[in-house]
Amino acid sequence: MSPSVVVDGDVVHVFGGVRSAGSFAVRAGGKGDVTKSRILWTSRSSSYVATPLVHGGHLYWIDDRGQAFCASTRDGSQVYRSRVEGMAAGGTPAIAGGCLFLRSGTSLYCISGAAP
Repeated sequence: MSPSVVVDGDVVHVFGGVRSAGSFAVRAGGKGDVTKSRILWTSRSSSYVATPLVHGGHLYWIDDRGQAFCASTRDGSQVYRSRVEGMAAGGTPAIAGGCLFLRSGTSLYCISGAAP
């Protein structure tokens, strides 16, 4: 399984790929062995098949167990973790037309920053 990646400026956030992989952020660029100088943070929080979003200094994703996460892009610290009620296991978010779509076993949710 391939990890999920989201880019925020020159920082690359990497999630999952395998259940125990966790997540990390690395600053792009550099020369030679940049293992210690470019990794900004690592975390055990992740998902097997994550679809992370980055907005306003935060990372958002839902794991394959129906848990919604928010973490700081600065240091990877968890801001919140909450169960999404009715979320079917393996529900992967999708983005289209400025909306975030989430599916559950019985419903489809659309989350948008635009006022109706």
